[in-house]
Amino acid sequence: MSTNVQVARIAVVLIALAVTGCNKPRTGQEEAPGAESGKGVAQAGGPAGALPEGAEKGAPTAAKAQVDAARAAADAAPRPESDAADEEWIASPDAGPGPVPPDEFLEKLKKMKFALRRDVVWVRSAVANIPSYEQALARFDREFEEWNMYGRVPKSPDVEPLRKELEAIAAQAGGAYSYLDIREEALSSREIPSVIHGDRAFEFEENDIRGILLVTMNLAPADETLLKAMLAGLKSSKRLLHVLKARLGADGATINARAYYFRDEKFPIHVIEPKSLEAEMRAYGVGDSVEEAVKSDPIGYLQNAGMSVREFNASLPDVNRAMRLLSESKFKEARSAFFRKAVEDADKALSAP
Repeated sequence: MSTNVQVARIAVVLIALAVTGCNKPRTGQEEAPGAESGKGVAQAGGPAGALPEGAEKGAPTAAKAQVDAARAAADAAPRPESDAADEEWIASPDAGPGPVPPDEFLEKLKKMKFALRRDVVWVRSAVANIPSYEQALARFDREFEEWNMYGRVPKSPDVEPLRKELEAIAAQAGGAYSYLDIREEALSSREIPSVIHGDRAFEFEENDIRGILLVTMNLAPADETLLKAMLAGLKSSKRLLHVLKARLGADGATINARAYYFRDEKFPIHVIEPKSLEAEMRAYGVGDSVEEAVKSDPIGYLQNAGMSVREFNASLPDVNRAMRLLSESKFKEARSAFFRKAVEDADKALSAP
């Protein structure tokens, strides 16, 4: 129980007795307030609640001065925290009787304690989610196989296989190329970090995921039937092709399209570093050593913070494994999202009149 709570309870007992005039003598067998929990409070000069004769009439006695002092202390004291987590406070074993520490000092320790507790809750959640991350990765792999995703969007440009397929599609449609060009589109790219210290989020962009091949096809003769047959062949091609433009000209049919490929599999590895209680104290403006600070911490904020640091550090191997699985699943999720959108856009383009 904190010093402030004790002061408040003493004030309530003394004020109540002063108002009701209860000066019933103690028998020596009665329990002091709080004795049922083993936390009774004794006042100097006698058992708690016993007032000198005449105090109930407002006589200027030492007991009245004690009541007034207790009331003033209770009014000035901050109220106990309502956070349910404070029920787990552990009193510092080295904190003996002494003056109440400054509020600012205790407030710093309190903020540090709750921040470290939130970190521990996050760590526990990440470790508990490891099976979910593993299931997500397995699900992506199954879907990619079912979609033949790496057949339609290979893991490298594969220009020559694409060229041969386009030539076969043109021959099947009944035409021949007068011009066929496949070149890689220049895209702005960024370096994906190999390591990220901490749990800072990293969001993938499309240019991190895929590359683009620009395809230009000119076919002869200039025949609408040939153009429709060619577009039908592109729609059923093994490689995913997004037709951007198809038109007839004086010399034949021209088709501009995109083909895609996946860039190398690369995602950042998140590394969570161990914590130091001393470093956390400095970050919250507590310049004392742990040994000095604990002497001024009767509530046990620092001890609770130390327990959180120990649990956090002990969990790091599992936490870092969880973070790697999460990063890989986010990368595969980005591939999945791109592929589904690319298929939808390609179907819409070839279905348009």
